[in-house]
Amino acid sequence: MKKMASQAVVISDNEGVIHLWSQGAELFFGYEATEAVGQRLDLIIPEAYRERHWKGFFAAMRTGLIEDEGGAFQSPVLCKDGQVRVFPARLLLLRDARNDQGPVGALALFSPIDSLDPHDMRSEFTSRSNRP
Repeated sequence: MKKMASQAVVISDNEGVIHLWSQGAELFFGYEATEAVGQRLDLIIPEAYRERHWKGFFAAMRTGLIEDEGGAFQSPVLCKDGQVRVFPARLLLLRDARNDQGPVGALALFSPIDSLDPHDMRSEFTSRSNRP
């Protein structure tokens, strides 16, 4: 369990509403779970990235596809203190057991800023910009 506390886990539904906000997310981003759960992901998406984020998010929810799902990338996050920090992250779609309804949500796993070798990560600014 200690390893999970050193990661931030955020789960949203297919409309982008946060349903799970881990202790790691509280530590990394500054918001308590009671502040984040029930809010839209805009809470942590910097303004400059919101349009592109929602375009990609809803395309993924519609098609069930994310380029290189689960691959590491760098994700800018708007923290409670107003600072934008870039965290290593992985993104997975959540599907029901039969996978007949399309994605029911998304899970984002964030690691501490210095936990991954930058050479192992795709840049969020270049690799994910070509998504549908």
